Amino acid sequence: MFVIAALLIALDSAAGVGVLVLLQRGIDSGVAVGDMSTIGICALLALCLVAIGWCCYALQTIFAARAAESVQHTVRLRSFSHLLRLSLPWHEKHIDSRLTRMTVDVDSLARFLQNGLASAATSIVTMVAIAAAMFWLDPILALTALSAVPVVILATWIYRRLSSPAYAQARLEIGKVNSTLQEKVSGMRVVQSHGQQKQEAARLRALSDNFRATRVRAQKYLAVYFPFLTFCTEAAYAAVLLIGAT
Repeated sequence: MFVIAALLIALDSAAGVGVLVLLQRGIDSGVAVGDMSTIGICALLALCLVAIGWCCYALQTIFAARAAESVQHTVRLRSFSHLLRLSLPWHEKHIDSRLTRMTVDVDSLARFLQNGLASAATSIVTMVAIAAAMFWLDPILALTALSAVPVVILATWIYRRLSSPAYAQARLEIGKVNSTLQEKVSGMRVVQSHGQQKQEAARLRALSDNFRATRVRAQKYLAVYFPFLTFCTEAAYAAVLLIGAT
């Protein structure tokens, strides 16, 4: 199913690039000279490509979702079977991470396969196709528009180096929160019989605060990274406008 989704992504990206090329042809060969027949043909072909792109996107979403859910189901079953085969000392040592690996990690994998992977593949294919079309139409403006790519790559590398430890720590903290919740809910009678409600609530609050602080630190990096990407995009637009006007 992932192969079919990849093919549909390529078709969707090709349709999007085709629409841009038809718009350029319609403006240069139709609007500029007042040729209504050329404008009509380009508009009709562009409408057909938009419909094709919509169908490809819808089918790609369906196939990607089915594949992601199938992988999630298989990974969850195999992970649980693997946990059953592990020794008791291992379970005692990794009590904080077992529930996270079975729930949060599996769900994150499914979301990545269903949304992240498809979006990344679509963006890469579309970027390559549009870059090829831009170089075919105007190499100078294409180089100007792509001048921000090295800066974006460097910013992405820096963001990854800074944010990865924060997200890894957040994963450990949420494991502690989940394991504590599981343990205390399962042993609620013991907690209440010993009058430890306030102490256990304070313990969970401390663990949750640690997780929150770690996530906030990761979000600070995110708050700088994505606005900087937007700045690079707008700067590239301005550079294209400046070079195109001269």
